[in-house]
Amino acid sequence: MTEPASLFDPLGVGRGLASRLEKGLTQLANQGVKSEQFAKAMHKALGASLATRQLTKQFQNRLLEALNLPTRSDIQALTERLQAVEDRIAAMTAAVDRLGSGWQPGSAVLPLPAPPRTRKPPPLAAAVVATAVAVGRRKRGKARP
Repeated sequence: MTEPASLFDPLGVGRGLASRLEKGLTQLANQGVKSEQFAKAMHKALGASLATRQLTKQFQNRLLEALNLPTRSDIQALTERLQAVEDRIAAMTAAVDRLGSGWQPGSAVLPLPAPPRTRKPPPLAAAVVATAVAVGRRKRGKARP
């Protein structure tokens, strides 16, 4: 009695046919995959696919070169160089922060250390001023011993 019920169920008939077809194709595919001919055919197909991919890449590189556009490798090299520059900037910022100065990343100039609070000028500055004064007097004709 189950046979007449399945005839009135068109979706059940379709499911049964699909199931039988799937089992048959699975068996056929399993037998085909195990054969030597299938392995040779797949090897040739993969080789052709790889050759096509390499030729396409070469053609794209030539086209981009002719159009004076960067290739993927050019962009990658630029990215690596930019990353190196960013790393160096980060290292410099960290070094400045370690020095404990009041410099902030947004400010333009590093603060200079304050001069010592003494009444006498530093010896080097005094010698420079004395030399400049002596040169100025010689030019005016009032040289003093």
